[in-house]
Amino acid sequence: MYYMITWGNTQIEEAYVGLEPEEVIEKARPLIDQWPEYKSLETEEILEYLLNDELEFDLVQIQSPWQGELTLEQARKEYDKYSVPPHMYADQI
Repeated sequence: MYYMITWGNTQIEEAYVGLEPEEVIEKARPLIDQWPEYKSLETEEILEYLLNDELEFDLVQIQSPWQGELTLEQARKEYDKYSVPPHMYADQI
């Protein structure tokens, strides 16, 4: 199991993966920091917003074995097959 932050309009255009939500947020900082209102937020604050589905990005749990870094196409496939939305796992974090 691992976590993924995704962004995109009709399909995933960017994806970041990691074993812990905080790790994924740090990896996704180049994307997140493009929004000035998020740039000054701490990782924990961003996590809170993501778990409440209040940002332009999605944080999902991928219920599949960790494979390390993924290509965008691999990330899309993993997302389609194994993603779980925050409301289903937020109480575990």
